[in-house]
Amino acid sequence: MESGFINNLPEWFEEYDPQLLLGIAAFLVLIVILFIFSLLRKGKKKSSMPTLIIESFQIAPLGRDAFLKINNPSVPVTLINVEIIDQTGLEVKNQVGGHILATGTNYSILLEVKGNHRINPDFKIAMIFVNDQRQTYRQVFNLNPIESISLKRKRN
Repeated sequence: MESGFINNLPEWFEEYDPQLLLGIAAFLVLIVILFIFSLLRKGKKKSSMPTLIIESFQIAPLGRDAFLKINNPSVPVTLINVEIIDQTGLEVKNQVGGHILATGTNYSILLEVKGNHRINPDFKIAMIFVNDQRQTYRQVFNLNPIESISLKRKRN
């Protein structure tokens, strides 16, 4: 039975040295393995990015106060600031700067309107926090419906 692998190769392969072809094939396999490894490594880096989740947002019946409950499912972070976007006269009632959010913990934020305005649920809120490596992140949420719009690492 002489019909082996070498006999089935195309004629233009037969003029090259089999060791050279084996070396080229091994090099190509190594390149593919390194490419897959780099893709997996990038995926792990993104998954280790800290994120916050808004569990609930509730406006008081008179529309002058609101209750925001956030959860930290990722690595421990320190909350620096909460910015209110697209809503005038609304401010954070409790002190949030410097509050450490451990993994799996909840934190409540109270919002209050100044003046005679009422809270409109169609606004965005941005949370600025740092992780334990002192990397600063800014995560923006839409509150009607509750969803995370963007999460960006701020350059220091």
